[in-house]
Amino acid sequence: MTAQLNITTNELNNEKERNYGIDALRLLSAIMIVMLHVLSQGGILAASDNLTYRGEFMWWIQICCLSFVNVFALISGYVGLNSKHKLSNLLNLWLQVFLYTIISKIVIFSFFEKSFSIVDFCKSFFPVISSENWYFTAYFVLFFFVPVLNELMEKVDVLTIRKCLLFSVFLFMILETLCSIEVFGLRTGYSVLWLVLMYIVGAYIKKYDPLKHLVAWHCVIGFFSCTILTLLSKILIELVTLHFIGAPAYGTKFLVYTSPIMVLQAVFGVQLFSKLNIPKSLRKIVLRFAPMTFGVFIIHTTTAVYRHILYGAFSFVGDYSWTVLLVVSLTATIGIWFLCSVVDFVRICLFKLFRIYNFTNWLGVKLESLLNKLNKTKRMEK
Repeated sequence: MTAQLNITTNELNNEKERNYGIDALRLLSAIMIVMLHVLSQGGILAASDNLTYRGEFMWWIQICCLSFVNVFALISGYVGLNSKHKLSNLLNLWLQVFLYTIISKIVIFSFFEKSFSIVDFCKSFFPVISSENWYFTAYFVLFFFVPVLNELMEKVDVLTIRKCLLFSVFLFMILETLCSIEVFGLRTGYSVLWLVLMYIVGAYIKKYDPLKHLVAWHCVIGFFSCTILTLLSKILIELVTLHFIGAPAYGTKFLVYTSPIMVLQAVFGVQLFSKLNIPKSLRKIVLRFAPMTFGVFIIHTTTAVYRHILYGAFSFVGDYSWTVLLVVSLTATIGIWFLCSVVDFVRICLFKLFRIYNFTNWLGVKLESLLNKLNKTKRMEK
């Protein structure tokens, strides 16, 4: 996300206006999303038995991680409401996705697949329309609606916004989660519409601070209460299905991004970190790794890593105790996050060396100028 994922040097130097708590939350979100994929794609959850202490504990960790995808989207609105909307930021993100997608394809064709597909390789040059990364594809569309959404947040009264959000909670979240079909096209959160809704919620939190009376420990209790409620719903559904059909099933019904409890869990997280006072000794560490957040997200979800390396890599620990499962999950998560951060740090250095940022800034200004001229021409014709 331009304001929250792609941090420029100038933004890092603007210390007086920075919310270091949000930066820390962005960093934590990247780590938790990596763990989310280690548990699911890595095979740990599949190897853990349902309705056992060990298995449900790992599912609880998964539930804690799930909400951080919504956190990413909420930060978009929280930070984007008062940030400059620059096309160069989107160009930088597009270049990152393009670069890592190309590298992923090369790795796949070199080590995992014998046949070389020209069509599949050419798709890498169009990461948005080929949906190489669902989040970036959705955000790419959201980006062009951000000025309109920000204008609406400034012009529309708070009562109308609240009604809109309450209506959205009922119509989109509750009905979409309860119904077994995709009624409104939210695709359980994997859609542009969902990112738009989360952007509005994040912007609303930033502007009106609806939970300002909550102190830190209230937010912590609220966050973990949501995780426990979601876990209890999973266990209850599996116990009922075990009784009636002889096997635990449908337990993940509410383990989706569009679940109201999952959204509330993310809201508590944003509220907690937005008020968090990060010590000066830790600010440098946060700002050192914050620029690599989006890179970590893209690298570990490329096809080469996600399907050919990460898939089932940790299923062998399924028979061990929960402590072993937890240690393996944490070690793998930190290892993947750190390696991806190093790779993206090298990419940032190369972009600076070859003045890629200067080029995208120049190109962004030219494109924005061209769009403004076209807009003025259409107004004159009218």
